[in-house]
Formats: sequence, structure tokens, C-alpha cells
Amino acid sequence: MKGVLRSNHAESPPVAGVVTTPRRCASVCAAALVALVAAGCVRPAFLGAREPSMVKFLSAVQDGQLIDVKEGTRIVVRLADERDDYDWALKSTPDARILKHVSLPAAGPGSAPRSGALIDFAFDAVGPGITELELAYLPVKNASKPLDTFVITVRVEAL
Repeated sequence: MKGVLRSNHAESPPVAGVVTTPRRCASVCAAALVALVAAGCVRPAFLGAREPSMVKFLSAVQDGQLIDVKEGTRIVVRLADERDDYDWALKSTPDARILKHVSLPAAGPGSAPRSGALIDFAFDAVGPGITELELAYLPVKNASKPLDTFVITVRVEAL
């Protein structure tokens, strides 16, 4: 049969009319994986261990505000990281019974210049209550006075 790759296994003869190529197999496998992720059957590692019921994105616009969310919500704080000599860091840890820190921004020695880049901090609302979240834009070499801060109060409502 022209256009059909035969298996080395005698028990699996080729199916008439189906062309099987490595590229087609890869495409089918990729489509199947995307479908499984979309259906919630498979969870990509970058999303964390548990599926948040909702994701709320925040930026510098929300600085100083009270943020209301329901338990199970993931909060992603996205801030501009415009300078190579400064990094965003947690200035104070929120109450872990209310807000659990689930990711840190990836940074390290030898990283590419981040001028104009955005950096994310993610937190899961794990229990009801009110807590403060404070981030500071600190010098890399001497974490003295921050160039900028981001502070919000998060109120988590039980389900």
C-alpha cells in the first residue's frame, strides 16, 4: 500500500486509507494532549498542583486597593520589571491560612536584561479572612530603600 507505513508488529496491520507518518503522529498526539488539558484530565506543571477555580490578574493599577476574591481563586500580580539593577521581592509574607504563595519569579545570575519586562507573583486564596500583600522593588546589590512598592489588602470570602 503506497503511503502507508507498516508496523514491525504482525498483529497490527495498517488500516486501509490511513496514512501514518511521524509528522501526522506528532500532530495527532499534540492535539490529543491539548484536548486532555482543556477537558481538565491532564494538568500542565506550570499551573501548579491544584486547579484554581478562577484567576484574577492584578497590576500596578490596583496598588493600595482592597481586593475581594472567593476561596480557590488564584491571584497573579504582574508588575513591570524595568531595570536590571532592581528586583521585585515579597516585603512581608501574607497570612498563609488566607493566601498561599505558589510561585516566585524566575531570575538568576546571567539572566538576560529585563528592561521593559513583566514579572509575576502568584498566590492562591486558600481560606477566608483578610491579609496584606506587600511587594518591594529593591536594589539587587544592596536591598536598602525600595524604589517602588506594591501593597494590597486581600479579602477572601469562603465558598
